[in-house]
Amino acid sequence: MINSMTRGAPFDAFLTALQLENCHSLSGCGGALGAICLAAIARQPGVTLLFTPSSERARDLARQVEVWLGQASHRLVCMLPERDSIYDQTPADPDVIAGRLAAMSLEARGGGLVIAPAEVALERFFRPEHWLANCFEVKVGSDIKREQLVGRLVASGYRRTSLVEERATFAVRGSLLDIFPPDCEFPFRLDFFGDELDSIKLFSVQNQRSFDKRESLRIIPVNEYLASQDELSALSERIADEIKNLDERRSSLLERKLEHFLLSPDSRDYKELKPFHDKGHGFIWDYWQNCRLFVDESEQTFTAAEEFFTNVENKFLQLGDLTPLLPPQSYYHPAKSFCESVEERGYVRFSRFGDPESDRFANIEVQPPPTDPSRETLLRELRQLSEAGWAIAIVINDETRLNNLRGLLGERKVRIHSSAQPFGIKAGSVLFLKGLARRGFKDFKRRIAVFAEEDIYLGPAREAAPRRHATRQNVFNLQQMVPGDIVVHADHGIAEFRGIQTMTAGGNTREYILLQYAGTDRLYVPTDQVHKVSRYLGMEGHVPRIHSLNSKIWVSQKNRVCKNVELIAKELLELYARRHASQGYAFAEDCDMQRQMEEKFPYTETPDQMKAIVDTKSDMQSAIPMDRLVCGDVGYGKTEVAMRAAFKAVCSGKQVAVLSPTTLLAFQHFQTFQKRFEGFPVSIDMVSRLRKPAEQRAILKKATAGTLDVLIGTHRLLSSDINFRDLGLLIVDEEQRFGVKHKEKLKQLKAHIDVLTLTATPIPRTMQMAMSGIRQISIIDTPPQNRRPVQTYVAPFDPAWVKRAIIEELKRGGQIYYVYNRVETIDKKMAFLRELVPEARIAVAHGQMPEDQVEKTMLAFVQQQFDVLIATTIIESGLDIPNVNTLIVDEAERLGLSQMYQLRGRVGRSARQAWAYFFYSKHRRLTKEASERLETIEEHTALGSGFRIALRDLQIRGAGNILGESQSGHIASIGLSLYMELLEEAVTRARRGQAAPEKVDSAVEIPITAYFPTSYIADEETRVELYSRLARCSDEVLLHEIREECEDRFGLLPNDAEGLFIISRIRILASSCGVKKVSRVLNHLRFEFVDNRLPDIGSLFQSGDSLLQQIYFEPKDRTSVNMNILLDTPEAVFADAEAFMRLLIQLREDNMLREVSIGKDDTRVLQSAARKLAKRRKNTF
Repeated sequence: MINSMTRGAPFDAFLTALQLENCHSLSGCGGALGAICLAAIARQPGVTLLFTPSSERARDLARQVEVWLGQASHRLVCMLPERDSIYDQTPADPDVIAGRLAAMSLEARGGGLVIAPAEVALERFFRPEHWLANCFEVKVGSDIKREQLVGRLVASGYRRTSLVEERATFAVRGSLLDIFPPDCEFPFRLDFFGDELDSIKLFSVQNQRSFDKRESLRIIPVNEYLASQDELSALSERIADEIKNLDERRSSLLERKLEHFLLSPDSRDYKELKPFHDKGHGFIWDYWQNCRLFVDESEQTFTAAEEFFTNVENKFLQLGDLTPLLPPQSYYHPAKSFCESVEERGYVRFSRFGDPESDRFANIEVQPPPTDPSRETLLRELRQLSEAGWAIAIVINDETRLNNLRGLLGERKVRIHSSAQPFGIKAGSVLFLKGLARRGFKDFKRRIAVFAEEDIYLGPAREAAPRRHATRQNVFNLQQMVPGDIVVHADHGIAEFRGIQTMTAGGNTREYILLQYAGTDRLYVPTDQVHKVSRYLGMEGHVPRIHSLNSKIWVSQKNRVCKNVELIAKELLELYARRHASQGYAFAEDCDMQRQMEEKFPYTETPDQMKAIVDTKSDMQSAIPMDRLVCGDVGYGKTEVAMRAAFKAVCSGKQVAVLSPTTLLAFQHFQTFQKRFEGFPVSIDMVSRLRKPAEQRAILKKATAGTLDVLIGTHRLLSSDINFRDLGLLIVDEEQRFGVKHKEKLKQLKAHIDVLTLTATPIPRTMQMAMSGIRQISIIDTPPQNRRPVQTYVAPFDPAWVKRAIIEELKRGGQIYYVYNRVETIDKKMAFLRELVPEARIAVAHGQMPEDQVEKTMLAFVQQQFDVLIATTIIESGLDIPNVNTLIVDEAERLGLSQMYQLRGRVGRSARQAWAYFFYSKHRRLTKEASERLETIEEHTALGSGFRIALRDLQIRGAGNILGESQSGHIASIGLSLYMELLEEAVTRARRGQAAPEKVDSAVEIPITAYFPTSYIADEETRVELYSRLARCSDEVLLHEIREECEDRFGLLPNDAEGLFIISRIRILASSCGVKKVSRVLNHLRFEFVDNRLPDIGSLFQSGDSLLQQIYFEPKDRTSVNMNILLDTPEAVFADAEAFMRLLIQLREDNMLREVSIGKDDTRVLQSAARKLAKRRKNTF
């Protein structure tokens, strides 16, 4: 029976009447009704397995059922096939693998519901009992030898790392063991006290902080199959014999698979190779002893199984000698065998179509489709049902729609309640649930009504995206230093980073950043000063000179740059002033029509995208002309930001111009805007070479008359004959594609109207302006749902590799872009490809062809009349074609980094895995810059890499003067990071009109052991990151938080690391009271103050505190205060230093009060403060 605590009284009666525990058929059970029944079944003991006709149906059902499980959602697993078939060589989705493993271990975790398509039903499984025997549980308070636990984890396929960030990894640090099981949403932190497991906590991958306790943890193997060493040996021998009987091609492929399997075996290898020795005989249900079978639309599911097996057989025959694997019978059960096994076990029929012989759902009616877009009919019906005592649930996936409808019901005084449980409906009240439901129903006998989103709204429901936090990054923190990198020290100049070194002197141990300067000069930077070191970002082709430590070159270069940035800061402020003085237009706040337009967006906005939308609207509502840059990868939602801004402008009576770099992209925007604004009174048109002259003249007349709201076009929009009646917003797409003259025209427009620029890879100058604050920037870094990174390869040109890449794409029904950027020989390249791959249909397109011919070729390619399109870089900003998922770039060394990135963005526009091959000329020496570009494009393959690539491009291409045209300047001499820091300080001073209060950068030079031992934090990168955070910490509260984080992530702080926090605390106090250096000289401490911050000597000694008996002054050193050391222990020395500086801080605070109310000669307050601080000093350590 279902736990009655999980539902309210109406559903209690409803589910009891259905008698789901012993039913033999669930016919007529579709939409929300079917999801509710499956959710109730998922709560029953044991495992219920539901087979569906397809993976899409399995996903859809799982999303619907999840709504009604609430906090019990862990009892639902959607088990999908790892790949399309065993012969598909694309990488498996990690989430799919996690789901499969979670399903296999579900019974041990209490049971639940597994939804799987027919493809999974046919898979052969090997020895489920052996896999289950390797699952185990650990509990708090139990005795566990960590060495044995580590051994079991390695045997189960877990990989040991220094930091747990991915599934199937673990890390050991002191008493802590972090592990991320593949079937869990969050990793776990196990804390041991000796051999006793003291605690189990969840922790976040992002910040590595723990946040919740658990009493136990069940650990499962990483792979679906486990093999003993004897099995591996037997399998290797069998495959070695098989290789002898194969032709050269297949034997080579099989040999590579065997080598990979023996080096790092995974589920994929085992599935492919195990049948060579022994094919599996098990079905998926063999993993559960108490399993109940359901089949969704049984006839369709059994037919789907037959079709799948037939398709796999055909796939195997098509591949021929391209696959070394066995026929499908070795990997899949025949469909007939599956159907017979299901019939023999017995199953429950699950169908949305009714059964005339069953009266289980006799009193239930499906909700009719909506007819009233104003929803007044619905509101009246909900009020009537509520007043009649009906229990009502409304399921809406879109959060905006849900909140709007909740507000409308509140205005109509319809009773609404909340419940932590989805089954917690109440009579006479409405319960809102967020999630997916297909069609609601009414149960007239028990007075229950469920409304789905499609019962209420005419438009399609928005697709929900996974919730992620909006990204906020410091662009310079993206640069990770590795030994050999050129770095800049703010005080000593340019050097080479040589890594971290541990040094011991006088019995005290610390870690230092080693910098190699010219000749034999070396600088060891203490870890509390690592914030002064940054990676060098400079100019393309410019190799910075390594400085000497004693040379004055660095000082003179830095002084010259300081003078230069002072001038630039004034220019920046003048630019700010001009923009702020310009009287722009303050657009109105969102109207009802704007909200309706935004509701029609078919997806849920990602956090980054929503932040960009909100910031853009806020800029538009200001009277100061907007100049905002929206940076995001291709397909990340930049266009939606632009369309909402455009609609807002039109709603305020203004016109909008959309500027695109190419005719094709302008045409795509025209189609997108038309489709998005359909149903709204917005007129849209386009000017480009696709329009005849007469058509263009008619369009321009409408723009001048003000009857055209949105005009889209290429640089034709910048022509002098185009005049808008009331232009309010200019949207510029891919600014880097426009020339200097076009940009000068843009500058003139920007002075008076709002400008929104969209780009995936901003040019260096744009990046500089955004980072320096001249332009506002929004970064959209959250990938769309189901988007996969493009697999990227860089290699010398190889015809065999080209042929294989094309054939592999053709086999899966896809298309290929082949980029060859030489118009004069592009026909020869097409002839070469036709000879290489004669079965492929090949077309060519380039910029010197007539525009209409290019357009016809592109449209034919879109309609899949061609398989391969050979083109120049004109496709860089072309049409989005989801079926194109292989990109081949010939002579990639001739392209810029931004170009290569844009080209790669042409593929991978769907959930299908995409491939990008960048081939460089085989017998041509690459320039240093070309090598760096190719290395960067291969390195940055993760989703959302556009901004990082732009920053790298800033280094390769160079930066120079932000406001000038030159690509060279002072940045080359000191590096971008330090240049931007100096510029920021100069702007701050210029804004104040006087020298800003100097931020004191304090140094502490008192001997003490202070470092993170490698036994505490093994990963060097993590240690450097923490050293940097400690060095930049300027607040004692934040310092305490960093300490708590360390102890949470790595265990109790060792004695060697205590000194780091002592030094940081002294440095923070020193900075607060104007001390630039605290050092120990023989038997005294020396406090060196910055100019004009030396404390008043008279006030100090008038306090009479005993601490001041240790204080003395040197006549020749007027900027320092000295303190005798009485007790020569590290604790006492640091305690005296801290007590003295706290006294200074307190005296300064009291001096401020004394000037107002006490007078200069009254010392009572000072003496009182000194006595209090003396007591505090005694308790410091």
